[in-house]
Amino acid sequence: MIRPYARLSAASGLRPAALRPGRNPSRDPKSLSEIDAVAGDLAEAARASGRSVVVLSEYGITRVDRPIHINRALRDAGLLAVREEDGGELLDPTVSKAFAVADHQIAHVYVSESGLQPKVREILQGLPGIERVYDAADKHNLDLDHPRAGELVAMADARSWFTYYYWTDDRRAPDFARTVEIHRKPGYDPVELFLDPKFHRRNWRSASVSCFASSGSGR
Repeated sequence: MIRPYARLSAASGLRPAALRPGRNPSRDPKSLSEIDAVAGDLAEAARASGRSVVVLSEYGITRVDRPIHINRALRDAGLLAVREEDGGELLDPTVSKAFAVADHQIAHVYVSESGLQPKVREILQGLPGIERVYDAADKHNLDLDHPRAGELVAMADARSWFTYYYWTDDRRAPDFARTVEIHRKPGYDPVELFLDPKFHRRNWRSASVSCFASSGSGR
């Protein structure tokens, strides 16, 4: 019998609890005890077969209430370019001088010319909700200097999060803006979790999403 060198198991029971409105998993004894029991069973089975157990967490989930429209700020500064397609606007990275790929509370900002980095950094540092902006030296010290990392990396404060939105008029939003579409959005879109309340339960398959109800799409 072949024994695997490593076996990975994901116990994600706290994630759905944390994403429910008004829930805080760190103060939810029921969710914590349930996941603790599952993790305990897995650990006991692994140790009984002579394996070592490593428990780790990939990320944490906290409450936020302030979106940072980082790409809209870059567009307002004339650095982000769009093209029109199917009646909506698409971010055009090939001609943009700067654009951001957002992921929750971190955003990689790609700048086409090194001479523009001071200007872009100044714009980012002026946005409410951005706590730190890391350049090449900072990224090296933090092990963020991956070849595919942005020239600048922005970090949000505890109550803020980055949107990927780049359009300034909701009528010009791309057709995928209110749908679950992980491949065409330049960044993670957590508001995909919110269904449009006007949709009947039987139409949930359409994945229509009220993207702007919770994030605020107004200028």
